[in-house]
Amino acid sequence: MKKSIVTLKPQYMNEFQCIGNACSDTCCSGWKVNIDKQTYKKYKKIKDREVATKVANYIKKENTLSTDNVASIQTNEGACVFLHDGLCEIQLKYGEEYLSKTCLTYPRVFNVVDQQVELSANMSCPETARLALLNQELMQFDVAEEILDVRHIIKQKIETKQSVWNSCFWEIRTFTIEILQNRSYSVSDRLIFLGLFCRKLASISSSENRSQIVNVVTEFRMRLDSSDTVKEISKLPQAYHVQLSIFKEILQTQTNIHHNRLRNYNNEALQAFDFESSDKDAIQSKYIKGCNEYYVPFINEHSYILENYLVNQVFHRLFLFNEGSNILEEYLRLTILFSTVRFYLQGVAVFEKKMTPEKAVDIIQSFSKSIEHSSSYLSLLSSKIMNTNVDKWTFLITLLKQ
Repeated sequence: MKKSIVTLKPQYMNEFQCIGNACSDTCCSGWKVNIDKQTYKKYKKIKDREVATKVANYIKKENTLSTDNVASIQTNEGACVFLHDGLCEIQLKYGEEYLSKTCLTYPRVFNVVDQQVELSANMSCPETARLALLNQELMQFDVAEEILDVRHIIKQKIETKQSVWNSCFWEIRTFTIEILQNRSYSVSDRLIFLGLFCRKLASISSSENRSQIVNVVTEFRMRLDSSDTVKEISKLPQAYHVQLSIFKEILQTQTNIHHNRLRNYNNEALQAFDFESSDKDAIQSKYIKGCNEYYVPFINEHSYILENYLVNQVFHRLFLFNEGSNILEEYLRLTILFSTVRFYLQGVAVFEKKMTPEKAVDIIQSFSKSIEHSSSYLSLLSSKIMNTNVDKWTFLITLLKQ
């Protein structure tokens, strides 16, 4: 059933439409596709012999109490068995109402803040990635009516009246996006400043005094516009050996990448900096020289790509207000995603001796499809950093500084 719902959404969603078999990727390749209870019952009643045989052979019940995940589609050589010439065979034969909640929703992300529906998208979809990341203007947001299916999956819900911390949601979110869209700083330095802001918030997040939290926002807004802050961040030391050590481990642990394009990019990044060499000084020298020659000129002109990626992350993840995670964990995840994406861009740029906006978008989309949706991979990286015997905030800033 569909109905008109007022949504808050980034403007790129005004243009988004699935482009079907013209897409350079397929939604259901390489992923386990969850089937909800209502859809599972529909599939079991299908009479078409060919489709019914696939349902019997490839849709398996799950041992779970979740009504949104009673079964899953087992892939055939990494692709959904219902994929036909880039389109869904079930949708073609029976219509959109036969899509599972998962397939109906993707690549859209729905959250609810105080009964207000928020709509955005994952960058693992080539079309949303193109629309969102290639926009050279600041990402803007609209409030508009959408005709939406009520079966769409709601990812998260928050009530701003639930706690003192939640009551500061809009002040914190608005300022976080202001930081990420402040083009007086490099994108890396914006994230460093965001880290300083988050560190201060973490020290008072349990406060029962709302004005104390809002005052931190006010204080850091003044600091953001201060030339002293620019100088302060510019003086932070660069620790390339730490970054390269982390990135080498990231690349070398990506041995089971199912996405062909990301696997190629991973190999190019490994070769670009000669990580097989035991000469750490030579690796670092090659990294610095290569990035300065091929990556830095590109990102200086096209920093909006990484900016848009981060703003979209903050918006669709309800950054700093995820139930079950703390401020450090939220900032850690954002830092890991950004640093890994940046390193892939650097590695491919150096290997191919060039970088283009379209190639950058392709790298980010491939990364999002393979890594960003992998909670186990992100948890593994997070735990490695959390288990280091150093100050976590300092380590993350070291990871970002270039």
